[in-house]
Amino acid sequence: MKKTLKYLSFDLLITVLTVFGVANYANATALTWSADYTIDLSAPDVNLTIISGSSATSLIVGTENIQVIVPEGITFTVTSVSRGLNVIGDTTSGISNTCSNANVATVVIIGGDAGETITVAPTTSACEEGGGGGGGGGSSTSATTTPITTLTTTPTTPTATLAYNFGTTVLKNGSTGEAVKELQRFLNATMNLGLVVDGMFGPHTTTVMKQWQTAHNLVSDGLVGLMTKAAMLASLGAVAPVITPAVTASYNFGTTVLKNGSTGEAVKELQRFLNATMNLGLVVDGMFGPHTTTVMKQWQTAHNLVSDGLVGLMTKAAMLASLQ
Repeated sequence: MKKTLKYLSFDLLITVLTVFGVANYANATALTWSADYTIDLSAPDVNLTIISGSSATSLIVGTENIQVIVPEGITFTVTSVSRGLNVIGDTTSGISNTCSNANVATVVIIGGDAGETITVAPTTSACEEGGGGGGGGGSSTSATTTPITTLTTTPTTPTATLAYNFGTTVLKNGSTGEAVKELQRFLNATMNLGLVVDGMFGPHTTTVMKQWQTAHNLVSDGLVGLMTKAAMLASLGAVAPVITPAVTASYNFGTTVLKNGSTGEAVKELQRFLNATMNLGLVVDGMFGPHTTTVMKQWQTAHNLVSDGLVGLMTKAAMLASLQ
């Protein structure tokens, strides 16, 4: 099945936060979908669609299911047109699991107060009207429950969308598997050089990967590590969750581009980061002035980024990636 990509404006560094398991902010909405997005599971080969307006703290996409954490009072809705849906896990979240008259399975989750991980998985058969969306463990409900579709809290974070799952390990010549297939699909979509999507990272994939790295001002070594993965996903303005351990974020650089003249908590976070990594004695005053600009440019130069002192999506991605 073909993945559906939505090219959306995305200036928040949730790209790396979720992609690499860097951060999940407790009781905060980290992901918001402004358009329907299709997830292609592989075992079974089933499409799930996240409905526009859904929000979550984190989302993990596996081969057989998705796992989502929904903040208290926030709504997350997912549908399937080819299979029923199971909801798994004991949770205080409100859950509705129904089938429509078009045999579309719909799960609506209203986040509870404990930040539970809720698993949604396709059943072995299509749903039937009146038969529920597939049941499940925990507090999943029957078809008679009225879905709750109104957000009780308005998310204020930028829009996020999913793209590719490049896995958790460095991809390189000789690597194989689904993550390599995802890489090859990405390169075909962005470079259009006719890679065979066979999951084999060989000389042709290496050559195309190096071309992509060169075009995006990265070290052209053909190694697809944390920095390259961040850059690839940032180029789409996308979020692609992978199965990784949750790691507490060290810094929150905010949602806007930071630059000379910026002020506030995000600037303080930036100054703390630069003090920890450059050790040049910035005053943590939340004022992005000439000294902060100079140190920021030094950091960018040291990490092969454009040394302009502007802290946008790519620089934020690189800073958080450097902590791993």
